[in-house]
Amino acid sequence: TGPKLNSISKYDFSDGVSIACNSMVKNHSLMDRLKPPLIVAADPIFHAGCSSYAASFRSELIRAMEKYDSYLIVPMRDYHIYNTYLPQHLISRIVGIPLVIKEKPNLNLSKDFFVTSTANVLTLFLIPLASTFFKTINIAGCDGRPLKDNDYFWSHDKTSQFNAELENIKKTHPAFFN
Repeated sequence: TGPKLNSISKYDFSDGVSIACNSMVKNHSLMDRLKPPLIVAADPIFHAGCSSYAASFRSELIRAMEKYDSYLIVPMRDYHIYNTYLPQHLISRIVGIPLVIKEKPNLNLSKDFFVTSTANVLTLFLIPLASTFFKTINIAGCDGRPLKDNDYFWSHDKTSQFNAELENIKKTHPAFFN
C-alpha cells in the first residue's frame, strides 16, 4: 500500500494470481484489476481493532471478499475478531495462521503451518504465502518511506488508505502512536 502502488496501473495481472493486503481493499479500481483470491490483514489495531478506522477497513474487506470470492488470511491471534464481526456467509473463508517466533521465515506453509512473527505484512504473510504457492513472485507497492522521514511508519498510496479515519485511530490508540 506504499505511495508508488498507483504506478502499477499500466500492468496486466490476468496471467497470475494476486494477493491483496490491508487497506488495498479500499482501492476499488485496483481491486477490480487484481481480483484477488487471497486478502491478508495482520495489524491488531488498524484491521482487527476497535476504532472507526478498523470498522471502515472491515466494511471494505467484506465488500471485497464478496465481490472477488476471496479468502481472508489473518494471524490466529485475530481470528476470533473476524469470526465475530464478518457476516456468517464469509466465516468459512477466514484462515487463521499461527504466529511463531523464529529467526528465519517459513517459506513453505504446506510443510509447517505457521508464519514467522515479523513487523510487516510483506514478510509476515505475503512472501511466505507467495513462496508456498508460486515459483515466480512479483511485488508492488512496498516503497515505504525514506529513512529521514521518521514522523510516521511509512507513506501510503492515498487511494489505498482510510485517510479520513487516521486521526480517529490515533485518538483510539494514543500509546501506540506515542
